[in-house]
Amino acid sequence: MRRSARVALATLLAIAASRPGAAQNTASMSPVSVFWKETTTVRTPGLSRVVVLDETICHAEAIGNEIQLQGVGVGDTVVFAWIGEIRTSRVVHVTQKAESVPQAALSPAGVEAAGHGGAGASVMMSGGASTTPIATHEHWDWQQGRNGDRLTVRGFTNVYKGGPHAFNVGSFSIEQISGNRTLTLLDFTLNPGAANSPNGSLAQYGGLNIRGADYAVVSGRDRIEGGRARNDSPPRDHRRDAFRHDRTESDR
Repeated sequence: MRRSARVALATLLAIAASRPGAAQNTASMSPVSVFWKETTTVRTPGLSRVVVLDETICHAEAIGNEIQLQGVGVGDTVVFAWIGEIRTSRVVHVTQKAESVPQAALSPAGVEAAGHGGAGASVMMSGGASTTPIATHEHWDWQQGRNGDRLTVRGFTNVYKGGPHAFNVGSFSIEQISGNRTLTLLDFTLNPGAANSPNGSLAQYGGLNIRGADYAVVSGRDRIEGGRARNDSPPRDHRRDAFRHDRTESDR
């Protein structure tokens, strides 16, 4: 509300309060706030009449023992309400509700930098009366790309319990790509007979545990790669180192 309007409103209230008997027949109530184009209800027991000073700002209606205030325009005004022989006054502030700013969606580059991925699981049942799953599968995949680098983490586990051929198999890998260099770490496990008992028919083949690392560098048409793999399967412990140099066909 402009300053001149606020002065006029204050003057009007002062004149009303200075009238003879005003101290006995009037009362000031606490201010109330209303949002523009919205409605607020003020409970007023014994309400008989209501009048608003500026209806371009607020509309007031007496409904039983309640005053219903509706914001029409942004600004301040005064609502007079009669409770028996007593006239009450109340300042009403009509304000505009702040608009919520939608959160900006991440750009594809932002999603890559923050990292993204997923995980899931599936179950296969026998279809008979048994509620025991014969196969379960879990997997996860997470990737992150930032400043030309990429980190990828993948893994899965499979457990099979059908018939006498019980086994589980799992894999976990990490791959880091930075410029022309790639580092890969792998862990792979196969346990025949481990899903239900160590006496499964596949247990005669023993377990298989492979852990390894691979490092590759690409320069122009050349790719130089070296790695180490280790098989921890009993009763033997195998280690293998490898080195490889490849060149594209067009340069040979």
